Formats: sequence, C-alpha cells, structure tokens
Amino acid sequence: MFSSLVIALLVVLSHLGFSSLGSSIVSFRPVFLLLLTDATIVLGRVLLSHHGDPPSASRRETSVMNGQGIADQVGNALEMVMMMKKIMNAVSMDFSLYAVFLICGLLFTQNIFA
Repeated sequence: MFSSLVIALLVVLSHLGFSSLGSSIVSFRPVFLLLLTDATIVLGRVLLSHHGDPPSASRRETSVMNGQGIADQVGNALEMVMMMKKIMNAVSMDFSLYAVFLICGLLFTQNIFA
C-alpha cells in the first residue's frame, strides 16, 4: 500500500513539475515500477521463509518411499495454485490502490491549480 502511495505521489508531483526524479519515474512507466516493487517484496518474503527449510528433494524421496507420491504432488500443486491466487489478489489490490491515489491526486491538484 505504501509503495502504491509513494509512486502515485511521485507521478502527481512530476505532473506539477516539482521533481526531476518524478519525470524519470513517469518515463519508466509507474505501473511497471509498482509491479517490480511487488515482485521484489514477494520474492524477498518467499526466500526468507524458505531459508531454513531442508531441500525438497529429500522430502520427495521419503514421500515416494511411503507410497504417497501422487497425493503429495497434487497437494503441492494445489498449494502452488492457492499461493499464485493470493499473489494475484495482492497485485490487483496494489494496482487499484495506485489508480485511486493517482486519480484523486490529479483531480485534487487540478481543482487547486486550475
């Protein structure tokens, strides 16, 4: 949410002509910057959460030896789908917050400086 607010504020400030940094942000396409920020946050959390886990290959070997290989694979696939759904929900929420902040900021500045 904060990254959406900061990027939207940079775009509004560059629209008003306050910052040279904002103009480089606008030329970089703010939506791509927001997507990059979201991807960095998600990858950072995933890497930090799996830092202490044992390798997945040893878990697969023990599960196949127990006869639950297919059930574990289906469970892992469903877990991956649910994780992707959560990620897509978070990204779409960030984009919608960015759009709301940007539209409100531009309308507010247009009404003040018009």
